[in-house]
Amino acid sequence: MSFNFTCAPRTIFGEGALETAAPYLADFGKKALIVTGKIITKTGLAAKVQDVLSVRGISSVIFNDLPGEPDDKMIDAALSVFKSEKCDFIIGLGGGTPLDTAKAVAAMAVLPGKLSDFAGKEMSGDFAPLVLIPTTAGTGSEATKFFVYTDTVTDAKLLM
Repeated sequence: MSFNFTCAPRTIFGEGALETAAPYLADFGKKALIVTGKIITKTGLAAKVQDVLSVRGISSVIFNDLPGEPDDKMIDAALSVFKSEKCDFIIGLGGGTPLDTAKAVAAMAVLPGKLSDFAGKEMSGDFAPLVLIPTTAGTGSEATKFFVYTDTVTDAKLLM
């Protein structure tokens, strides 16, 4: 019996990880959508990420309207910002909610239809580049390709 383990192509961690990762960010494009929470925005961490991007000529926009666990409406709202702002890549910054929302936006930025169309199916495609920066210990969302969201029509919590 054999098993496969798929993980991110590059993982940088430890003190100074953001600065170490910065040179790689320019490879993803010229404009980033930063998906984060209001508290992370308030602490100044989102602004620090924006500063790191700006030094490399990358503009960014923050989406921090994440009142609870991810749901389809929240994901659709973030996706709308990604598209209207003509972003090239997504940065998820925070705990499980912003990281899962960022993953969903990366997928739905290129897939046709709506998120619920993919329930029970493997999502594949040339997804928008994704950078995940966890600020909490425990969710592990940065280490997997999976995300969880609630479909507000059926009130079902789905693993995608």
